[in-house]
Amino acid sequence: MAYPDSIEQFIEKLNKKHDDSTYVVEEKIELVDDKYEGLLKHDNINDISIKVYTGSKLTGIEIKNFIISVPNETPWKKSIKIFSNASPVYITYETQGDQVEAEDINILQDSITATQTEVDRYKNSNNAAVQSLDARLGTAEANKAEKVYVDTQLLLKADKSTTYTKTETDERIQLVIDAAPEALDTLKEIADALNNDPDFAATVTTELSKKVDKVQGKQLSTEDYTTTEKSKLAGIAEGANKYKLPDELSPDIIKQDDRNRFVSDVEKANWNDANTRKHDHSNKSVIDKITQALVDSWNSAVLHLSDSVRHITSVERSLWNTVTNKVDKVTGKGLSTEDYSTAEKNKLAGLENYEHPSEHSATMITEDSNHKFVTEAEKTNWNSKASGNHNHDLSYEPKNSNIQNHIANRSNPHTVSKADVGLGNVDNTSDLDKPISTATQSALNHYVTQNQLSTAGYGDMLKSVYDKNNNGKVDSAESADSVLWSGVSGKPSVYTPSTHTHDISAINGLQTGLDFKVNYSGTGNGFSDRTNLAVGWYTIAVNSGTRAVARFALRDINSGDHQSVVFYASHHFGSHSDITILHHSRFGGSPFKYIRIKECGTYDGAALQVYIDDNTNCVSAYLLGDNFQASGWVMKDFVPNAIDPGGIANYSALINEAVKMDLDLILGGIATSGELYSNTNKVWHAGNLNPSQYLKKGTITWNQIKGV
Repeated sequence: MAYPDSIEQFIEKLNKKHDDSTYVVEEKIELVDDKYEGLLKHDNINDISIKVYTGSKLTGIEIKNFIISVPNETPWKKSIKIFSNASPVYITYETQGDQVEAEDINILQDSITATQTEVDRYKNSNNAAVQSLDARLGTAEANKAEKVYVDTQLLLKADKSTTYTKTETDERIQLVIDAAPEALDTLKEIADALNNDPDFAATVTTELSKKVDKVQGKQLSTEDYTTTEKSKLAGIAEGANKYKLPDELSPDIIKQDDRNRFVSDVEKANWNDANTRKHDHSNKSVIDKITQALVDSWNSAVLHLSDSVRHITSVERSLWNTVTNKVDKVTGKGLSTEDYSTAEKNKLAGLENYEHPSEHSATMITEDSNHKFVTEAEKTNWNSKASGNHNHDLSYEPKNSNIQNHIANRSNPHTVSKADVGLGNVDNTSDLDKPISTATQSALNHYVTQNQLSTAGYGDMLKSVYDKNNNGKVDSAESADSVLWSGVSGKPSVYTPSTHTHDISAINGLQTGLDFKVNYSGTGNGFSDRTNLAVGWYTIAVNSGTRAVARFALRDINSGDHQSVVFYASHHFGSHSDITILHHSRFGGSPFKYIRIKECGTYDGAALQVYIDDNTNCVSAYLLGDNFQASGWVMKDFVPNAIDPGGIANYSALINEAVKMDLDLILGGIATSGELYSNTNKVWHAGNLNPSQYLKKGTITWNQIKGV
């Protein structure tokens, strides 16, 4: 974002050194989505010196997956494209110094112009603000009040020393309510909270008497702990015994205290006598008045009859404050040391002596596809079968040598007679003496025999006459074969061929020959060069469902890219697909990023696709040849992956990515999704890609060479 939205940042230029030495520069780069692409900050960079590491000053892990390109119009600059899942990364390189170009001057001029524009804008804005302040000051001076009027009005105001401020008033009210909660900060709210009970102290005391004091380490039980359960647990507990209280107990075992004493018959007699001596006082009315007076005095001390607020003693307050530590009393129950939960109650109720049976009936087992019962008859039948790896080589033809010898025997080893084979009535007559059928004889009677010709003669039609060399061709015709064109008389001077057409199928071998020809027109297999295709996968060829193998080419002629790829692609019945890259080169960028084959079932077919990684492109695809299999590859015009390209029975079923090649990793080299062999020895396959088995690119040390 340019000034004034942000401060312009200029890269310091490096002058060329007088001793022709170089600068070593390090740039810190943040990657987005595991990728970075941009120009390096300085010019005239030595390509060989460019290194990328995950740490500063050539530390951390070296990253080799990057591409260097040169802009067409500024060849002194370098553009870099880095692929890594680490961020940030550090680029280190050497340069002899920067080159000042017109664009640098233009950027500086634009920045100066933007600064001048912003200064002028600020100057105009500031002048307007000063003029506005001057106008407002003039208005204030014109409208200010006279001192005499202000003093007179001030005398009408209350004196601060004798008047409470709002803050002071709030403080006084706060002292009255003593920081009470909002719901109880008025006298009416307090009275409502007490339910207008004139004797609230007695009511609270009565309610508290119904509560049980809390005991440290004890709490309420989740479930009622019944006597039956207590007895049941007591019988289960370790060390329990069944003790029974005797029918009679001696008084000596009872421990007496101040409140529990035995009395004698004499004492009981004296007390009964005192009861008979009870009487009424004649001054009971006086005693009652004294008692009532005392009660009234106490009530007057604790109750303000004219107030709605009742005062309580400190003892009552302390007692009421313990109400949160109380629980309701229940006759016959107290606090439990441990919480007795519903789960424990259910667990106890479900306890029983379970004895696991020694055997289970087979009907208890539920069979599935992997676990089936078999009968004894089935086992017997299966065990009687031959093992899975047996053969009949020595018992049956063609491996048994006795059978082979018997087949070769032509001397009738079984002494079969003609009667055995239904030819008992056949005579062993020679061919010349065999009779012919009546029909054949009737047909022969129409021909003249040599004897019947007698002296008629045979003319010159005897074979011994017209084919003396007995080669099956008339001798005169053989002479005609050697006649020169000039010796032919009566021939026309000009031959005009008749106009006619032929289908390809009418010419033997033409279609087969065409299938082996290079299918290249220079414009994408008959399609125009596709420009600026969006980033994504595109189908360039399909196979209908059987076999296909062919040689393809990809090219991009966009300025700055100029990418070329030659490769083979094959597919065989849904499970055997391969790609072999024969060549990959480029000038700068690489719009073609990946090549893959999508497939599914045996007869579902396949789609050959390419991935476009740069939406600035001019791409083509060609089928170069070797498309000789039964159904083969059929070219498609860069059909987006989401669209059915046609030529496949069920394109949506192609969900398996059978093989995929990354072109960025194969620059200038050869790669295959299969394996490489030298003679009969496998020299490469996907399982031997262990980096520790190979030398690293670049400088190696003595210790990196195995065996030293």
